[in-house]
Amino acid sequence: PQEFRHGYLELIRELRGLDSGPEVLVTTPPPIYPEKAAEKRREDLARRRDNLVGQVIPLIREVAAEAEGATLVDVHGHMSASGGSADLTHDGVHYNGAGYRKMCGVFEAALIADQGFPDN
Repeated sequence: PQEFRHGYLELIRELRGLDSGPEVLVTTPPPIYPEKAAEKRREDLARRRDNLVGQVIPLIREVAAEAEGATLVDVHGHMSASGGSADLTHDGVHYNGAGYRKMCGVFEAALIADQGFPDN
């Protein structure tokens, strides 16, 4: 975890130091739905989902909070809370067109909010 954290923070610092001054978005990964996977993959995907939720996502949130000039986009939280479902994926991991459209809405809202644009 510390190596991941250090590497992620260093990457953000390098990006923020570019002359072009890019907007840096730190994103949580989208949800995993083991129940949609082939039966032989469900147990492995359930472990991956649990690791993602219990270890990886909290670490990404910490990095985003610590990183100067980075914006957290909580794809996982928004996709889960706003009616995300296994039907948005082909196999529980890889998103279909509807899933990517929903995910795009999460990024759009984050970018608009970060720029201070009004909702209408």
